[in-house]
Amino acid sequence: SDDKGAEIRYTLDGSPVTKNSALYTEPITITEAVTLSTRSYVDGIYPSYPITVHFKKLVLLDAVDVENLEPGIKYYYKEDGIQDAKHVKDYPTLDSGIMETFNVDAVKDERPFGYNFEGYIKVLETGVYEFSLEANDGAVLYINDQLIIDNDGGHRAQKLFSKVGLKKGWHPIKLDYFQQGLAKSLTLTWEGPGVETQAVPKDVLYHKVEK
Repeated sequence: SDDKGAEIRYTLDGSPVTKNSALYTEPITITEAVTLSTRSYVDGIYPSYPITVHFKKLVLLDAVDVENLEPGIKYYYKEDGIQDAKHVKDYPTLDSGIMETFNVDAVKDERPFGYNFEGYIKVLETGVYEFSLEANDGAVLYINDQLIIDNDGGHRAQKLFSKVGLKKGWHPIKLDYFQQGLAKSLTLTWEGPGVETQAVPKDVLYHKVEK
């Protein structure tokens, strides 16, 4: 606090902060997922608004052993009544193939549609990576079958971020997208060890070929 007379009280379990909560006197070490809530108190003045921050422990996701990979990401194109990205997979596939990257520009008119993308992403260095997913309308991103970004729902272009720990090697990646009509957009970017912020490039996206 900027006020030297203020006391900062806090909780680590998400419970409301009161005058009797723990007093902040030194940096707090966090080793697991917690919900940190803080509030400052000054005698004779109404307490500050509480501030709450959720901390999640990042665990490095294991790479997988996979063979017979070739460049490009698989896509499955859908239409007819799709209402959200999470259920695109439940609709009949009208077209399928391989794309270099995640791209929805091939659909030229304004009809509702959806895509399931799946394949593998090549991680060159173990570490924490930040992904951002911008979509109009909705999209969801999975890595190692874990939901990393939920940007679902009908909305204008909206960008959400999430961090994930990845070990060096191959990781399964899935991206589901839907569009209710009119304007469309889809951009997946990442940054991490040795990787400046950029759209996920074609040279790290692969798909498995059955032989």
